[in-house]
Amino acid sequence: MTMDQIQQHLQAGELAEAEAGLRATVLENPENAEAYFLLAQLCQQRGELDEPLALLDQAEQLEPFNPNIFHARGVLLINRQEFEQAERAFRAGLDINPAHVASLNGLAFLDLNAGRFEAAIHAAEQVLVEEPDNVRALSYKGTAELELGRTDAAIVLLQEALRLEPGSLTAQAQLGRAFLHAGNHAFAAQCFENVLQQSPGSADLQEYLGRARLALGETEQALEPLRAAVEQGRANPDLFRATAMAELAAGRPAEAEALLAAAHQLAPEREDVVLPLAGLLVSRRANAGAVELLQTFRQRGGDSMALATALSRAQLFAGDADAAVMTLAAYAESEQATEETRLAYAQALDAAHQSEQADIILAALLKAEEPALDTLIFHAMRLAEAGDEAAIDVLQRVVNRPGLNQQQLLNYRALLADCLHRAGRYEEAAGQYGAMAHRRAAIVSMLDAYDEEFKARAVTAMDPAVTVEWPQTQPEGSTAPIFAVGWPGSGQERLLPALAAHSAVSLLMDDEEAQAGRRKLLAKDAGAGELSVLSETQLELRRGRYLKALGDQADELQVLDVLWLSAELLPGLARIFPGARVLLLERDPRDMTVAWMQGGYRDLEPMARSYKRQLQLLQRCQESLPLRFIPVSYEAVCAQPQPELDRLQEALGLVPEPAVTARFLEISMPSIAEPGDHEHYAPIAAEAQPGPGSEALH
Repeated sequence: MTMDQIQQHLQAGELAEAEAGLRATVLENPENAEAYFLLAQLCQQRGELDEPLALLDQAEQLEPFNPNIFHARGVLLINRQEFEQAERAFRAGLDINPAHVASLNGLAFLDLNAGRFEAAIHAAEQVLVEEPDNVRALSYKGTAELELGRTDAAIVLLQEALRLEPGSLTAQAQLGRAFLHAGNHAFAAQCFENVLQQSPGSADLQEYLGRARLALGETEQALEPLRAAVEQGRANPDLFRATAMAELAAGRPAEAEALLAAAHQLAPEREDVVLPLAGLLVSRRANAGAVELLQTFRQRGGDSMALATALSRAQLFAGDADAAVMTLAAYAESEQATEETRLAYAQALDAAHQSEQADIILAALLKAEEPALDTLIFHAMRLAEAGDEAAIDVLQRVVNRPGLNQQQLLNYRALLADCLHRAGRYEEAAGQYGAMAHRRAAIVSMLDAYDEEFKARAVTAMDPAVTVEWPQTQPEGSTAPIFAVGWPGSGQERLLPALAAHSAVSLLMDDEEAQAGRRKLLAKDAGAGELSVLSETQLELRRGRYLKALGDQADELQVLDVLWLSAELLPGLARIFPGARVLLLERDPRDMTVAWMQGGYRDLEPMARSYKRQLQLLQRCQESLPLRFIPVSYEAVCAQPQPELDRLQEALGLVPEPAVTARFLEISMPSIAEPGDHEHYAPIAAEAQPGPGSEALH
């Protein structure tokens, strides 16, 4: 086969035929340098890295002054990650021909890769002297200008490259980066989307697209490419931070915190990572951790006003108002102090009982043409604490301000509704509570997952003919947690943390996934047949698994498991832990309905119907199951905290401790509904009134 025929095969894309012809040629004519050269190119296209190098050695021996051979060697060495040898190859070609464009572009690429941006520009400019329309050189020079911060020059060069070659992915991607730096996020996103259509697997481009969409406020659209970049294993603090901001905006603070923590590990010197991470710690009340994080950063040299403001707020939430004042004093009194810093200082002063000085700062902040939302909220809260109804007018200004996101609107409506409630303006309060209804109780979702057959089997399992043979107490020497049956608003928000203040009690409030795992152990056998045939060995195994799920604390303290049991699970509980203590947290259902409304729950009537069903089933459980039910009336505890809580501790086998009562008194309910508040919301309480639940089940 002649070289002309081989070239025809190459032009037609018939690579197998071309390769066969080239291999035959080098055997027949080992002096044919072109054949070695072309065969090396074909092998390299298949991803081979060793044979092409040997073939190029043969070609070089035959034509030692051919710069194309040295350029091909440089490209191959780049693919082999041997950059120093690649540079030597390109320079060897340039020694032969100083104007060899391909070798100059090779040097520009290597200089870019090594961060030698001025050198990359010099190499690219040498190419452009020879070929002013060389797209690769324009792209390399534009990229180097971008890395040096000369964004406008970069955009001009990259746009020219695209004008000459609209399909250039390199120019398109780098132009997107330039637009991103210039703040032209819409054009940047379009560039990255175009390139990703041709190169969908690029983690770099996914990151850039996500950052552009995030800057455009397209949070949900940003998350997909950002997560894709993270999942590809890119360990980049900028990527982690951008993804965290998107997760946070999408209402996923736990994911955001994990990403920011990873970014902080990679770049502990980054203030733009430390500050949002500390903010998330504060938001989940890990205030001591936030203080430690910020103080450590400060000790490493951080000294900005934003850092001092964040540290002061963390110290304030951690209960150290005096430290919060000291942290901000020098900054807040300077002329450069921001509104945010002055507000944080006023809040710290107020908490440190320096109210007069706080009043002066707040009054100055309120003189602004449009005071910041946080300033108005702080002002409203101080008015509300003083019993001044002017707080309502301030909060009405807040909720009517345009531009609030959904979460802000919900939070501020809740504050306004609570102020209206405290002022006795119940009809207006009900309107605000209704407007903020958005939550669905987790226990209602859980009950919806249990079908009617499950409920029917649970009722059948409580038939006296079935339970008569069940053990009434646990085997000697075995232990069991204290379980709780309670609904939102029933008082568990105050009662259970109060019991946890007892020195012998450990309150287990873990995540939903862990709780679901323990509930599954109780629900595995629901019906009469399954529960009755369990052997002692099987029961012991179930008990062991459950206790293991509680952790080491089960061996040392009395565990109070906040499992939010539904009544359907109680037969299984009675079989595995016969005689176990079960707290029944009771409250006037009408007040509970008001608490649901104030807590932002929607679907009050379905909640009430589900609750009524639970009350009915609970009554059947109390009549049938070998469990120690301990009713706790929220109204009774509120009326007489000390004797009622002492009685409760004794019923649980605990020696009463004053810390329990003290803790109860210092905790406030998430909603502000007090016993008897249903009288102020009679239509709502009556409409969703669950009733006493006294009907028998059959």
